[in-house]
Amino acid sequence: MKQLVIVISLFLISVTSFGQKWNPETICSTDTLTIEPNISMKYNHENKDSSNQYPYKIVQCRTRSKVGFRMDVAYSSYYYGEKTTSWIGQHGGPNFNLILVVDKLNFGFRFKPWTIDPKQEMDFNGQILPTTARLNNIKLDYYVGYSLDFDKLISVEPYVGYNRTTFRVINEDELNQEFF
Repeated sequence: MKQLVIVISLFLISVTSFGQKWNPETICSTDTLTIEPNISMKYNHENKDSSNQYPYKIVQCRTRSKVGFRMDVAYSSYYYGEKTTSWIGQHGGPNFNLILVVDKLNFGFRFKPWTIDPKQEMDFNGQILPTTARLNNIKLDYYVGYSLDFDKLISVEPYVGYNRTTFRVINEDELNQEFF
């Protein structure tokens, strides 16, 4: 029951923390600015005749760009079942996400470098990994998503991706053994 509450809580927190809605319309300010060409021309190094130019009024407007870049830094924990926990225990660590956004499409890369200590000896292709080894569990996620914007400032970003996990022994020198 406790695990179910944790999973539901994490799902709801992640949905609300990543939800965003962009307004694609142009937003203009209510202030009117006056541009004085005669004054601005005196700062130009070239001599230009500005006698025919008169002051004019503008309204400053802005809109969001269709191309953007987003970076996320987070902390994740994984909770395994009893069989996996008996090998590597529970672990977690930082996440670094780099996301390229093109309109409503998201192209992302997530890097999760974690260090774990094995709980029992493990056999990797005939090599025995002792419990004194320190493993870098490196998870790499590549994904593509799409932002679905709804009313009331609700946005959902489903994605599909590819996950790759590698294990690297970082204390091979202390163990006097190389692992592949």
